[in-house]
Amino acid sequence: MSFTIGTGIDVHGYTHEVSTSNCPDVQYSAGNCLKLGLLEFPGFPQLQGYSDADVATHALCDAILSAAHLGDIGSLLGVDDENWKGASGEKVLQHVLETVQREGFSLESASIQIVARAPKIHACRNQMMAKYQEVTGIKIGIGATTTDGFLAELGNGQAIMAVANALLRFA
Repeated sequence: MSFTIGTGIDVHGYTHEVSTSNCPDVQYSAGNCLKLGLLEFPGFPQLQGYSDADVATHALCDAILSAAHLGDIGSLLGVDDENWKGASGEKVLQHVLETVQREGFSLESASIQIVARAPKIHACRNQMMAKYQEVTGIKIGIGATTTDGFLAELGNGQAIMAVANALLRFA
């Protein structure tokens, strides 16, 4: 039995201007709102991307694939396959987990750090962790930070970034 670790990073910009407060005036309906950490945030516009642009879940998927030496979700799913257009982070994560399991790996531990001015993650951290545990079967650590106004689009609240680490066991 051996262990391997991987790191994943993902960044997406908002489809349009967003308030950096936790309670923006504009409400976005389910389906066209922000998807982050397998949750929906109706108060925020969605991020730009081919699938649902869930940066937290995509970073986790890239970390898992990296640890299994299988590249990243772009190389696994492609960037123009109609089957993955608009796909949910949950669907992508399930596919990634099935892929690494077929190769003899199991996810043992993971953590995700979300970098964003808004939404504030502390209010939904437990719900996010519960959703990841439901999908992966393990408890995943969730952290969040801002850039205190630095790093251009991230600091100005025009984008969200996530970094994830994953520990896999090879049987």
